Amino acid sequence: IPDDIPLHVVSIHLESNKITTIGREAFSKFGNLISLSLQNNRISRIHHQAFEGLDQLETLNLESNQLEEVPKIQGLTSLLSLRLNDNTIRFIPEGSFRGMDRLSV
Repeated sequence: IPDDIPLHVVSIHLESNKITTIGREAFSKFGNLISLSLQNNRISRIHHQAFEGLDQLETLNLESNQLEEVPKIQGLTSLLSLRLNDNTIRFIPEGSFRGMDRLSV
């Protein structure tokens, strides 16, 4: 994740960057984030706390990556849209979407 992204951004687009892993609290300093697009990378691992602190996040795009498991994103209670197309998802952990009543996948 580039260090020079302003902290108060509401949208981050990191498409087609060959990202393979999203680490713990990778985006936690962006508390105002509403939209995050990570499509068309090579993401195969997402830490279970990667999106910690993104209480306002409404859109998460993980299309066209190499995910085999749906990431644990329970804390994203404002999430409205989760895009997971074009991955090789084989497993959805129980309770992955608990508390996300407004979510459409």
